[in-house]
Amino acid sequence: MSALPKPSIDDYSIPSKHYSSRRTRYRKNSLSSKARQSQSKDGSFPQSSDRALQRSSPQTFQFPQVQPLPAKLKVLLLVQKSSLGLALILIASSIAVYVSTVRIPELWSKKYQDLETLQRQERQLVAANESLKHKLAQQAQEKDSNLALITSNNTIFIPQAPPSQPKQTNLEEDLRETSLKNMPMGY
Repeated sequence: MSALPKPSIDDYSIPSKHYSSRRTRYRKNSLSSKARQSQSKDGSFPQSSDRALQRSSPQTFQFPQVQPLPAKLKVLLLVQKSSLGLALILIASSIAVYVSTVRIPELWSKKYQDLETLQRQERQLVAANESLKHKLAQQAQEKDSNLALITSNNTIFIPQAPPSQPKQTNLEEDLRETSLKNMPMGY
């Protein structure tokens, strides 16, 4: 198909010298079951089959096993996680204390000042209303005033108007009239 040579598995191997010991360790551990059967009791392989198996086995990288953490390090990690939680709780509680000791009294004092202003305005309106009543009462007591006392003889009664009958209109006629009024005269 192509004139290019087919890449081999060796082309993809890791060229770093740091991984060479791991690769050889992996090769010894990654033998197939046929190679294990041909292995002698002393742990050595026959020379001819060893090379053939190495060429045919895929080379993949095996990560090192994770060592369990020491107990002291686990305790330190637990302390770190718990201190983070404790810090978040302290931040939330400090915000709550700030709101309850600073912000709420500020809002309360502002609303209380508004209430005092409204009460002062109410007292001023009541005083103005009472002074007007007093002036009217003084004017009524003067002999020169043209004010008359209310009696049944000088009271004017207005008769009640008869109830009006609602117009009975045709809905279709109203729609036609409004549509004709809204229609333009010409184009």
